[in-house]
Amino acid sequence: MRCKTWVCAAFLSFAFGCNGPLKQAQLQGVAKDWCLTIRACEVMPVYPLTEDIQPGDVFLVHQTAEQEVASYTKNGFLPLRDIVARLPVSNYEEFYANRYGLTEGVMPPGNWQFPKTTPPTTQANYSDAPRVAFPSFSFSIKQGAGANASFPVSAIPVGLDLLQTGQATGTVSFGSAYTYGSDIKTVEESVQKWAQDSKNKSYLMEKVQSLHIKTAGNGKNQSHDIGRLMARINNDTTPTFLRVVTRVYLIDKVSVSLTDDSNAGATVSGGVPKTVDLGNLPEGNVPANYDAVNKLLTTAADGAPGGTLKLALATSRSVSLDTSFPRPLVLGYLSIDLEILDNGCLAAPVTTLKRISLLLNDHDQK
Repeated sequence: MRCKTWVCAAFLSFAFGCNGPLKQAQLQGVAKDWCLTIRACEVMPVYPLTEDIQPGDVFLVHQTAEQEVASYTKNGFLPLRDIVARLPVSNYEEFYANRYGLTEGVMPPGNWQFPKTTPPTTQANYSDAPRVAFPSFSFSIKQGAGANASFPVSAIPVGLDLLQTGQATGTVSFGSAYTYGSDIKTVEESVQKWAQDSKNKSYLMEKVQSLHIKTAGNGKNQSHDIGRLMARINNDTTPTFLRVVTRVYLIDKVSVSLTDDSNAGATVSGGVPKTVDLGNLPEGNVPANYDAVNKLLTTAADGAPGGTLKLALATSRSVSLDTSFPRPLVLGYLSIDLEILDNGCLAAPVTTLKRISLLLNDHDQK
């Protein structure tokens, strides 16, 4: 295995081999295990990590956030989200009361991504952004026996290659983490206004399945009554939602620590015929050895996507690597889901299950 190999190929090939159904199941598992882990932080995960998600982004989905979480444990690949609009959030100054460098006319994250300095620079500076902390996560891996967690982090297969082991335990932790967002009321008003535009309304009507239920007694089409909702359940009709992001969470570094559980020797191969013995670093020349390994990692990862991979610590049985991003990437988000009704209008931002429960209660009282 080469250090430059990306996680979806190297990690799964190393841990599980490449045989048909098993390979497909494990490919599905990489995204799902990651999403389950991030969901444990009480946020909706982003996979793969990306910089380009912000409050006001509107996605077309066929599951509520709660239903999507349930799909993490089912067979098959995760459903994709299609972005349909990016709505401006205009109340940052009011929401943050001029804190975090958010003054009139300043729209995050641009002021942190590309700060205006003298002389000009492209170096991101998130020092003013609101901070947040995430916990660390543990995992284990054993060649041929599967793993109890699959993380899309390039440092894991690289670390296994450095240790030359098929059995290891490790931890994944995040560096500096940031968050920003707005209130639900403001975001909902913005998307409702967007949906009322005639062109947008026509677009939404095309995307949603029309279902008209004639109720006994009046023969009129009822788009909001209990009959329509229950018919949807009985007929297994898939509803369509707009998911609107209200808050995002970003990280600038992922750190991975691995400990060899097999007592195997520790060497490194990184795309060039060169071996570095991590178990016998000369006492007087440790910085030079680390520098050599990091140069090897840089050469091996040249042209690969993602951040900068760096060796942070190495002993005869353990290794720690840091992946740093030039600008923070979105790890997860909070959102509201609004069902698209048959007439192109949007329902209130309440989950479908809760809305059915409320309607059932209301129906029983009449």
